[in-house]
Amino acid sequence: MRTIFDQPDDKEVHAQFARVVDALEGKLPQAAAHLEQARDDLLAFTA
Repeated sequence: MRTIFDQPDDKEVHAQFARVVDALEGKLPQAAAHLEQARDDLLAFTA
């Protein structure tokens, strides 16, 4: 999760979020789904 917030701009934040969710889907599908549902709230700071 920390890598999402360490990105230099909002475009990269969103791209890293997608990469993290993709990486979790194989091993922790429920966690990936939870993050996907919370995407707007977690990334609200980029607006």
